[in-house]
Amino acid sequence: MVELTRPHGSSCLRVAAAVLTAALLTGSCGPPRSGETLPVRTHATVAPTAPGASACWPHQPLTPTANVDCWVRYLASPALGGRDNLSPGGALAAEAIAGAFDAAGLKPISGKRRQPFPRGVNILGTLPGTAPALHDNMIVVGAHFDHIGVVNGQAFLGANDNASGVAALIEMIRLLKDKRLRRSVVFVAFDAEEPPDYLTETMGSRWFVDHLPIPRASLNAMVAIDLAGGDLWEGAGGPLFVLGLETFTLPPQTPKEAGGYAVRSLHLRAIEDLPTGRQSFSDYGAFYDIKVPVIFGTTGRSPHYHQPSDTPENVSAAKVVALAESLVALVRELDRHDTPPRWRHDAPLTREDARTVAHLWGLALGSSPSPRVPKALRPTAGLIHQRIVEIARGTGKLPAAEAAAVVRASLAFQCLHSDMPPAACLR
Repeated sequence: MVELTRPHGSSCLRVAAAVLTAALLTGSCGPPRSGETLPVRTHATVAPTAPGASACWPHQPLTPTANVDCWVRYLASPALGGRDNLSPGGALAAEAIAGAFDAAGLKPISGKRRQPFPRGVNILGTLPGTAPALHDNMIVVGAHFDHIGVVNGQAFLGANDNASGVAALIEMIRLLKDKRLRRSVVFVAFDAEEPPDYLTETMGSRWFVDHLPIPRASLNAMVAIDLAGGDLWEGAGGPLFVLGLETFTLPPQTPKEAGGYAVRSLHLRAIEDLPTGRQSFSDYGAFYDIKVPVIFGTTGRSPHYHQPSDTPENVSAAKVVALAESLVALVRELDRHDTPPRWRHDAPLTREDARTVAHLWGLALGSSPSPRVPKALRPTAGLIHQRIVEIARGTGKLPAAEAAAVVRASLAFQCLHSDMPPAACLR
């Protein structure tokens, strides 16, 4: 976990809040910046009797929620010590995931199940496509399995970040393996997503992109999963978020709901347009940088993000399953078309993005209100909500000023649900 030293002055504080907390709907803090200090991280000693994942699918037949719970509890067990990359617990996690890929019948890539690199190992598996004309058209689905390990003597187990994402990935394998997709799907469990590797050449997804084990021309799209089973605050419930659809010239149709949860789409700019410049916040970023259309599935950053309380008890297996189902629907939609997906750059925000941001503010002020909006700030928050609702109800393309207002409202919401003082986020 990166700790940011807060600068003095309200305007600087607002900038720091936006920089630090634009990861609310994402899975990473970002690299160290000037003025930051890194905590002391050590590797946990893993007991030789650490339980395996042999009780989970595909080794055992389980219901979807039971299987997700099984994987989350294994990966976030104290025996794995927080799965820091290059740690014994991280190695156990990698072996368990590789074993699951083997048991599920995924094919290695060029004969290799593992892609080692200086700071860890990515685990690879392919579900081959059935259509000869599309067999070499590939969709990558990825989730990072590392977490931050032991910090200052305290184990950070990383149940939602990102054992839940790996569980969702494995559930997607279960749902897709008998669907006879025409395109091939490459499943990757990435290592080394967390700081200090984040946004460096030794980040697992970056290493994968820089050393592609498949031809670049075959790479059609990428689906990233991060923070798959949390709530924005206790009692918030849904929704599920799908970001990045604007990177497709013909975006796949998003399901309206999955597993009883609403599915909401959102432009990546709504979480990335920081005062310091645009920045990606999960494994999709490396693919975005080489102009591959991306989909980012998440349930958002919960209060347990990068805390010792990020334990299996605070992950909803039903929500993880629902997110996996929604992403499977999108993958199948992409597979339905003969023409491969094409990259679109600088797509504008839409009224749908405004509706998603308005929905978030409505949740924060609703029947199960956010504890991060104190009574004294509710009038200000209400004005923000009202403005975005008005934009969402409009017609036609969003003018630039309205699009900027939507992004500011999104970043303010994220800032509110960080560790920053709430008043600083609404000035």
